[in-house]
Amino acid sequence: MMKCPSCRHTNLAGADTCEKCGQELTSVNIYLPKSELEATLIQEPVTKLKPRSALVATPETSIYDVAHTITINKSSVLVVEAQKLLGIVTERDILYKAMSEGLDMDKTPVKQIMTQDPETICSDDSIACALHIMSVGGFRNVPVLEGEKPVYVVTIWDILRYIAESTD
Repeated sequence: MMKCPSCRHTNLAGADTCEKCGQELTSVNIYLPKSELEATLIQEPVTKLKPRSALVATPETSIYDVAHTITINKSSVLVVEAQKLLGIVTERDILYKAMSEGLDMDKTPVKQIMTQDPETICSDDSIACALHIMSVGGFRNVPVLEGEKPVYVVTIWDILRYIAESTD
């Protein structure tokens, strides 16, 4: 990570511009990783995490069906139409948006509770990039795209497992 000299925002190492203020960062000293693990997280693509294939639903799928899929697979569900990512649904969406509002989960389409236009990464983005996006956004699941098509979901658990296996 590197701090912007202008606004002190923490940016991902190697970023060309500050994501907060737009300040050019290419003249800032090159960041050197402090450990082998840190270097690995910066260099390795998210595909090294062996993420699961994305579970998908249409916007009209019932909340109940999506909740069932999440429960069985212990994973989030991407809401997709014509191979384009529209949103993501996690167990938190089910709890905080559907159950707490008393929605009829059999009849309500998942599009009413999904997180629309979620942050995404590409399959060749680094593990550090995924961690940064999760940290800044405060979420635990990031859809991975190849082109416009959603193919995986990287979770914080994938990253923790990778770190645990790397430090054995």
